[in-house]
Amino acid sequence: MATMKTPGVYVQEKDAFGNSVVPVPTAVPVFIGYTEKTAFAGQSLINTPVKISSFADFTAMFGSTPPKVKFTVTERPLVSRLKSINADLAVADEKITALNEEKAGLSEDDTDGIAAIDNRIAAAEAAKARIEKQKDHPDVGDVISTWEAYDAARKEGADDAGEKKKAFDEAVENYEMVKTDFASGLMGYLVDNSTVNYRMFSAMQFFYANGGSDCYVISVGGYDYGAKTLEPDEMANAIKFLEKETEPTMIVIPDAVEVIDKNKEDLGEKYAGCYSIQSAMMNHCGEFMNRVAILDVPGGYQEKFGEDPVESFRSGAAPSIQKFNSYGAAYYPWLHTNLLSPSNIGSHNVDDTSFEVVLEMLRSEFDEVTGMAMYVNLFNTEDGVDKASLDECESVLGNLSVSYTLMKDAILKKMNLMPPSSAMAGLYTAVDNAEGVWIAPANIAVQNVITPAIKIDHAQQEDLNMPLNGKSICAIRAFTGKGTIVWGARTLDGNSNDWRYINVRRLMIYLEQSVKEAASAFVFAPNDANTWVSVKSMISNFLTQVWKQGGLVGPSPDAAYSVSVGLGSTMSNDDILNGIMRVTVKVAPSRPAEFIEITFQQKQQQS
Repeated sequence: MATMKTPGVYVQEKDAFGNSVVPVPTAVPVFIGYTEKTAFAGQSLINTPVKISSFADFTAMFGSTPPKVKFTVTERPLVSRLKSINADLAVADEKITALNEEKAGLSEDDTDGIAAIDNRIAAAEAAKARIEKQKDHPDVGDVISTWEAYDAARKEGADDAGEKKKAFDEAVENYEMVKTDFASGLMGYLVDNSTVNYRMFSAMQFFYANGGSDCYVISVGGYDYGAKTLEPDEMANAIKFLEKETEPTMIVIPDAVEVIDKNKEDLGEKYAGCYSIQSAMMNHCGEFMNRVAILDVPGGYQEKFGEDPVESFRSGAAPSIQKFNSYGAAYYPWLHTNLLSPSNIGSHNVDDTSFEVVLEMLRSEFDEVTGMAMYVNLFNTEDGVDKASLDECESVLGNLSVSYTLMKDAILKKMNLMPPSSAMAGLYTAVDNAEGVWIAPANIAVQNVITPAIKIDHAQQEDLNMPLNGKSICAIRAFTGKGTIVWGARTLDGNSNDWRYINVRRLMIYLEQSVKEAASAFVFAPNDANTWVSVKSMISNFLTQVWKQGGLVGPSPDAAYSVSVGLGSTMSNDDILNGIMRVTVKVAPSRPAEFIEITFQQKQQQS
């Protein structure tokens, strides 16, 4: 109060209410990856955290066109084999026909000549039968023998293990193709992307389709349509630009799964770049303690005999400190979605090197239809390819060509195969906004999903949920009548009783950061009893509100939390002399009922 030096009336104001804790946001993910545009309004967006509120904001600033991924269309190895078999059968038929004609020209009295030709016809028919047997009865032994050779080479670390692996894959492919009914069209062709499938655009669609709201986007560069793979450094280095951003609470890097060394066969080496990014994500979250990393399992869309992408992920994605595993949650498998439509796919997705294959495919379908020649021959590389004309005839080929439609469907299916991290960021946001950060983001349906890439049953999930090394993987499963459901809520620190569940980790981040921000008002305040009472009251009031909302468990606030601060309680005289105020907060967080056991027992009839 001012010094009273002259008579008069002096007014003094006193605070009636103490400071309060303002809850920090909990559902603000940051997406890091490649975008179509890297500048907006004349300013570069590269490595700049930009806050957006809708998918419309994203398309306005970062581009509205899905990436034009190139795909190769190649003839399956088995198709060549079947063509060769069919050619051999045609030769055999011609030979039998010629022998029958020769036999018809002989006199009935030439019994020796007729008998000789009959023997030759019988031999030719037997040869034809052997050829048909090759086509109708696949040799399962090839699959078994090539696997045994590869398995032995892999265990011995032999240099030719990669070649033996390719032989095994081809044997499996050949066997399964022969089991299927071979028909004309795309069944005889393989479709695979030859350039990087940039995933940021679809990831943002997936995020907002599943309840996304405010988020940050960091563009690390534009699309390079000639790139075969991505380098990990640009994405890993972008994480450091979050060090001064306090609002984001989740990190998602959808493009990390595209960091692939296709020259490596071992999954640990093949996805080493992706694992380095994911490790950097968890290290960042653990060091700053204010956000979590939502991770994908690289290659989590295929089941191949002898390979396990989950185990490879557990070994490869490893933060520098064991406890940092609690700041990461991984989801498996990948999901078939309907984010992109057939109108997004066309000839621009066909690699130039595959135009001749597509031309042959179309000619085999429209060989007798002369009116289709102008459309089919657009893929004729000898005459040059008019890309504009190709775009104009998309509707014609799409309506009239079965094989072209199948090709587009195969490309669309691969483009719509998405890692689940971006959808999970949306579900985290939806659950936080509807119920609270303390609610486990599980037993909820993922939107815009057709089916999981891999169907997981109860037995398969046991190892995902409770492995010996504690690196739990959250499963996404399809249930009849329910849809595709998130069926796990664990962190990668599954053996920890403290940090086993992702909602507990995120609740603690929410409490810690909220109290931290509020406590900053007391920096340089007198370290005395009045300040201690104010700090304790402020934190207690905040925790009481969290308890009332169900974030903390206990029949009363005293059972749900405790706050201690003061000399002889949390501080010594030496602490006060050194300007240190220590506050101890203990809370009982709400944990999910992950295992529900219902016991049934018979009882005797009462009357």
